Amino acid sequence: MGNDIGSSGCTSLASLLKIPTSELRSLKLFSNSIDDEGAAVLADGLAENNTLKCLHLGRNTEITETGWRAIFAVLQSSSCTLEELDLSEGGLDNDAVVSLVNSL
Repeated sequence: MGNDIGSSGCTSLASLLKIPTSELRSLKLFSNSIDDEGAAVLADGLAENNTLKCLHLGRNTEITETGWRAIFAVLQSSSCTLEELDLSEGGLDNDAVVSLVNSL
């Protein structure tokens, strides 16, 4: 069970991700009540991060295709350092899966 950080927690984490000296390598956010707003904020932080290797977002079923698109857009960047992305039980619908495939 997650910590239900929601969008406000994602804002704090995104700020941490943007710190150039951050040594964060793995972020496990299973079942944390993250929605589209939180996903977009995380994506913003990820876009400026160069250390994170693993991101686990499973069981955040409030994220819709809109939020997933924000996350997946980061994957297209040549500066993206993610090597592992766990979306298990995330409630991705067909459109979100198509967005993921197109971002790879």
